[in-house]
Amino acid sequence: MRKLLLIIIFFVSLVHATTLREMKFENTKLETVLKALSQVAELNVIFDPNVSADLQKPVSVSVHKPMPIREAINLILKEYGLIAVPVDTRVYRITKAGELTINVGALGEDQVRKIVGFLKERVSPSAEIVIDRTLGTIYIRDEEA
Repeated sequence: MRKLLLIIIFFVSLVHATTLREMKFENTKLETVLKALSQVAELNVIFDPNVSADLQKPVSVSVHKPMPIREAINLILKEYGLIAVPVDTRVYRITKAGELTINVGALGEDQVRKIVGFLKERVSPSAEIVIDRTLGTIYIRDEEA
């Protein structure tokens, strides 16, 4: 484990405390990648028991241009159908993500805004709500529960 952390530290260098300059993981467990990134970002993570099988999956990740650490964590989580739900300002619970798509193509702009407002009141603080005006669709990604 100590050897692995030295390799991770070698590949992870910071511009400042919240930005990765470069990182590389080859065939490493998802759990190890998330723990390393959370250590660098000085965040605490709690893994939901229902994601234990997902955490054992091998991951290969390379970042060659500066990227915010939290963005890197979220991109990796999204790739594996997971989401980081804030417990407080420095603690995140990693759990399965659920996704929902709503077709709003026939609705006006005001109606779409009302729907988004309605959704924002009912999702977790970590939820992603994206409006694709071209397709007339609202995409919601939140905790599976």
